[in-house]
Amino acid sequence: MEVTTYTCYIEQEGTVDLPVKKLVHTDDVGRIAEALGYTRFAEETLGMLCVNHQNEVTAYHELARGTVCSASTQIINIIKRAALSNTDLIVLFHNHPMGSLQPSKADMKSFEDIRQACLIVGIVVMDEVVIAGDGRTDHTDFSEIAKSITMAIKEKEEREAEKRRTKEKDDCAGREGE
Repeated sequence: MEVTTYTCYIEQEGTVDLPVKKLVHTDDVGRIAEALGYTRFAEETLGMLCVNHQNEVTAYHELARGTVCSASTQIINIIKRAALSNTDLIVLFHNHPMGSLQPSKADMKSFEDIRQACLIVGIVVMDEVVIAGDGRTDHTDFSEIAKSITMAIKEKEEREAEKRRTKEKDDCAGREGE
């Protein structure tokens, strides 16, 4: 399946044929990352797949290239690219050139920060996949992720309902004081 690719600067770079049309398992992300060269990069590189509600990949963004042991980007860049790709579902992935499949503490903290920030604006981060230098990935089944998506959407709806209730309460209190 052919999807649009973007550079780190949000300029449309072209298109690329991906070996997988629909994400079913984390290994699918691994195959895409391998096709994009992530298993050969000497520096940690962060990528993002935009996904529709049928788990079909609609766009790919390279978000950052770093050093042998880290790569970072600002959360706003992730949100901006998701919005420009007209998606509310994303999968983040990055390589570990040294071969480890274990996410670092920094990886886990960054992922949680990104997940929380994206959720505020209605973007669900389905997963953050680590790609080892030899193409191995961690093992997440995307059908399990559907449960977390449902929970994330419910959390967002509850927060929005709470904001509405608070606003209505404040509006009522303001009218009573007049």
